[in-house]
Amino acid sequence: MFKINANNTQIRNLSVYANNNAGIRIDGGSIDIQNNLLGVSASGVNAGNIDIAVENLGGNLLVDSNYIATTTDSGILINGGTSNIIQNNHITSNGDAACDDNILINGGSGIVIQQNLIENAASLGIDAASSLGNIIISDNTITGSGQNGGNCSGGPEDMGIKLAGSDSQITNNVIYGNGGAGITLVGSGSGNLISRNSFYANGTNAPALGIDILGDGVTLNDLNDADGGPNGSLNFPIISGVYGSATSLTVEGWSRPGATLEFFTTDINEGNASTGDNQLGLLRDYGEGQVYIATLVEGSGSDQDSNVLPYTDMDGNTDNTNKLKFTIPLPPGVTIGELITATATLSNSTSEFSPLSEIRANSLITNKRITYRIKKN
Repeated sequence: MFKINANNTQIRNLSVYANNNAGIRIDGGSIDIQNNLLGVSASGVNAGNIDIAVENLGGNLLVDSNYIATTTDSGILINGGTSNIIQNNHITSNGDAACDDNILINGGSGIVIQQNLIENAASLGIDAASSLGNIIISDNTITGSGQNGGNCSGGPEDMGIKLAGSDSQITNNVIYGNGGAGITLVGSGSGNLISRNSFYANGTNAPALGIDILGDGVTLNDLNDADGGPNGSLNFPIISGVYGSATSLTVEGWSRPGATLEFFTTDINEGNASTGDNQLGLLRDYGEGQVYIATLVEGSGSDQDSNVLPYTDMDGNTDNTNKLKFTIPLPPGVTIGELITATATLSNSTSEFSPLSEIRANSLITNKRITYRIKKN
C-alpha cells in the first residue's frame, strides 16, 4: 500500500495490485494519480487482493486517466479532502460482494466526476447516498451496475447513481443498462439538477425508471405539488398531446409554473426497450429519455397557453396548475409516431420523467374555400 500525506506528489505509470487494504491511501497533501493500472497487473488481469484502489481521507486528489478494476470493495473511496477530481478513467468490475461500488463517496468536498467510463460494478456505479451534496457528475458513461443482483442489506443497490444531499449536478451523461434505475434520489435534499443526460435500457435486474425519486417506482403527481422528499418530489410534466407536421412540432399539457422542461425521445422509440417496460403496475409507460430534443420554459414568451386548470389522469396523477402549449421547428430526426417524454426543473430540482406520449399527425379536411386542421384523438 502507498500511504501519502505529502504535497505535490505524483503517482504515474505504475501497476498496483498485490496489496491488501487500499492500493493508494491519501491523508494529506495534493496528490496526482495518472496513467496507472490499479487492481490489475501490467497484463491487465487481477493478480492480488486490493480492497480499494484509491482512498482519500483528507488530501487534494486528482485521479486522471487510470484503469481501475477488480478491487474487492470499491474502486475509489472518497472520505475527505476539499478537492476530489476523478476524470478520464476506466473504472470497471470493482467489488466482489453485495454493496460494493465502483465509486463510493462518504465525505469530502469539491467532488467532480467527469468523462469516465464507469461499468460493471458489483453494486452501484456511483454511491453518493451518504454525501452532503454539491457533486458534479458530467459527461460519463455509467452502465452495467448491479452485477451482484442488487442484493444489498439496506435494499436493492443496483442503480447507475444513488444520490443524497443537495445542489448536485448530473449533466450530459450516458446512463444505460444498469440493473436498477439510472439514478435514484434519496433523503430530503433539493436543488439536484439532472439535465441533458441519455437514459435507456435501465432495469436489467427488474423494471426500473431512468430517474427514480425515493427509489420506489413512479412518484405520482399530487395536487399543488405538496409532497416532500428529494427535490421536493417535483411533479413531472403531463403531456396531453403532441402533434407533428413536416416542419413543426406542437406540444400541449400541464406543468408547474415557470418550470424548465426538457423533452426527449424515449428508449422504446430508439429500440432499446419495449412497450410496458416502465408501467410498474400503472396503466402508462413512464419513460427513459434517450435522445434530447428541446428545452422549453412554461410561461415564457413562446408558451401559447396561459390558463390554469386541474387535471387527473388514468394513473391518478393530479394537479391544479398551468397549461402549456409550444410550437417549435421539428427537431432533426423526429418523426410522426415516435414517443416522447419530459422532465421538469424548478430551482435546479429535477423531476422524474413524464408518462410517454406519441407524436401524432395533424389531419386536414378541405372544402373549396376553407381548410380545417384537426388534431387526432
